[in-house]
Amino acid sequence: MVDIDKVATSAYEKAARRFDSGQSPTPPDLATNRAVQDAVLAERHHGFDLKAKDHTMKYERPKFAVVGEGTKSAQDAYREGWERTFGKKEVKNG
Repeated sequence: MVDIDKVATSAYEKAARRFDSGQSPTPPDLATNRAVQDAVLAERHHGFDLKAKDHTMKYERPKFAVVGEGTKSAQDAYREGWERTFGKKEVKNG
């Protein structure tokens, strides 16, 4: 778990030093809010990956593309691509 107070304090101090020295035009309050949001979202994303037990890199995941969204030929191409990439979809009967 991320200590939000520690992240906020550290980010504010760094941003205030940069702002006072003229190195950054970003006000310290804005930089602090961004740092806290980044920390919270990073923790949430990490928790989601752990919960999903997903350790596959995004570029390693199977994928396919279909051109001509909404047309009959595109729907057929989608079904073919799905079956070729992920295998036939199992149909559950009652």
